[in-house]
Amino acid sequence: MSPRAWAAAAVLAACAAAYHPLRYAGFAYDDHIYVEDNSFVQDPANLRVFLDPRFYLADQGLLAGSRPVFLASLLADRAVWGSRPAGYHLTSLLLHAANALCVSALGAGLGLGLFGGTLAGLLFAVQPLLSEAVCGVSFRPDLLAALFAFAAVMVLRGAWALERRAFLARTAAATALFLLSLMSKESAALAPLAAFLPAPPRRRAVAALLALAAAGLVYAAFRAPRFQYALGLEAPRTQADHAGLRILPPEAPRWQYAPSPPPWRALYADAGLRARTMSAETGAALLRLVRPGRPTVERLPVLRPSWASPAILGAWLVLAALAAAAFLLRRRSPPASAGAAWVLAALVPVCGLVPLYNPTADRYLYLPMAGAAWALAALILALAGRAQERRREAALALTALLALPWLTATRRRAAEWESDKTLFAAEAGAPQGPRVPYNRAIMAISEGRAADAEAELLEALRRHPGFTEAWSKLGALYDALGDAPRARAAFARGAAEPSPSPLPAYAFARFLERRGERAAAAAVYQAALERDPGFAPARAALTGKP
Repeated sequence: MSPRAWAAAAVLAACAAAYHPLRYAGFAYDDHIYVEDNSFVQDPANLRVFLDPRFYLADQGLLAGSRPVFLASLLADRAVWGSRPAGYHLTSLLLHAANALCVSALGAGLGLGLFGGTLAGLLFAVQPLLSEAVCGVSFRPDLLAALFAFAAVMVLRGAWALERRAFLARTAAATALFLLSLMSKESAALAPLAAFLPAPPRRRAVAALLALAAAGLVYAAFRAPRFQYALGLEAPRTQADHAGLRILPPEAPRWQYAPSPPPWRALYADAGLRARTMSAETGAALLRLVRPGRPTVERLPVLRPSWASPAILGAWLVLAALAAAAFLLRRRSPPASAGAAWVLAALVPVCGLVPLYNPTADRYLYLPMAGAAWALAALILALAGRAQERRREAALALTALLALPWLTATRRRAAEWESDKTLFAAEAGAPQGPRVPYNRAIMAISEGRAADAEAELLEALRRHPGFTEAWSKLGALYDALGDAPRARAAFARGAAEPSPSPLPAYAFARFLERRGERAAAAAVYQAALERDPGFAPARAALTGKP
C-alpha cells in the first residue's frame, strides 16, 4: 500500500479500536426522544419532506427541525437498518472516522505533512470527550456539522490557485457545504474561517469570505427563526407494574411541556453572571482538550458571582495565550497557528455569547478538538525534532503517551453507552447536574427498587431543589408506597415551584381528588389552568366535560 493508504488505515484502526464496544450498544439517554419516540423518523418516506421547498419556508415545530441534515440521516438509518441500534451506531462511527481522516488531511495541508497529519488524526480519533458525540445517536449533529465544515475548508483551500471560473465554482461548492454544516448544527458557524489560514490571495479571500458570510446571514436571519425545538405529543412509555411497587402512569400522557428551569437558570437573566460563569467554563473546556478527565453526560456549570475568581483569570490567560499563538506562530509554525485559531473560532458559538439550554457539554468540544489535534501534532514534531536521526520514532512515542490512555478511556466509555443502566451507573463526575440521579431513579422504579428510587430522587433534588419533575415523581413514589403525608408534601412542592408546565399542579390535584379532597383539588386544577389555559385535562376535571 502507499504511504497515504497506510496512514488512513492507521487512523481508521484507531477509530475501530476505540469504539469497538458500540457493537453491543442500544439506544440511550436522549436517543429515546430523538430516535425511538420520534414518529417522524420512523418512516423513511419522510425524506421527501426535505426535498420540498415549502419545508424551508414555513414555520413549523418539528422536533429538531432546525437540523434537517440530522433528521435526514436518521431517516436514512431507518431505511437501511430498521430499528436496530447497531446500525445507527455504525453510521455515527463511520462519520467520526471520516472526520478523523479529514483532520489528518487538513493537518497535512497546513504543513504537518503526511506523518504529522496522521498523528493529528490519531489524537482526534481517540479523544475521550468526543465519545458523547459518537456514542449518542441523538448527538450526531456534531459529527455531521464537522464533516461538512471540514469538506468546505478542503474545497476552498484547493481553490486559491485555480483560474477564475474554477475558483468561483469551488467557492459555490464550499458555500453549499457550509450551509449543510449549519443545517446539521449551528455551532459550525465560524469553522470555515480556517480555510483562510495561512492568508490566501487577498481578492479571492474577500470574495470567498463574502460568499460564506452571506450564506450564514441568510440562514440566520431567514431560516433559523422558522424552526423551533419542540417536544412532540408522543405518549411516553409507562413504568412497569411490580408486585411491590406500582407507579401510576403519567397523568396526562398526551401533553408535554418544556422541562422545569435548570439549576443554572440565573444565567439566562443575568448577562454579567453568564459572562463570568462562561468565561471560567470556556477556560475549563480548553484544558479538557488536552486533559480530558472523565466524560459525563451532564456537566454542571459552576456559577461565578464575582470576577475575582482564579478560574476566570486563568481562563482569560489561556484565551490570550491561544490568540497570541495564532498570531505569532503564523510563519514559524503554521499548523500550530491554524490550530489555535480553529479552537478559538469553534468555541465562540458555544462560549455563552448566545445562551444555550445546556451551557457546557462534552460534545461541544468535537469541532475545537480538530484545532487542538493540529497544535498538539505540531508540538510533538517540534519536540521530537531534538532526537534528530530518530525523530519519527520519538514522535510516535510522544503520541503514544497521549493516545494510548485516551484510547483506553474512550473504549471504556463506549462500553458504558450500552444502555441507560450502564451509562448512568457509570456517571460519577463532578460537577454534575440533577438529571443523572433522576434517570437512575426512573430505572430503579422500572425495576421495582423503591428504596433506591427514593435515594436517587432525593439526590436529584439536593442538586436542584427546583426540579419539579423530580418532586412529582417522588410524590408518585410515596403515593404508590401508601405514604400519603410525604406524597402530599412532595406533590405540593412540585406544584409550587415556578415552571411553564401545568403538569406538576395537575398531578397534585389528581392526588387530592383520589383522596376525596375535591375542593382543594379544584383550586389546584385552577392553578394548572393559570399556567396553560389550553390544558384540556384540567378544564375537563373542573367542568366534568371531556
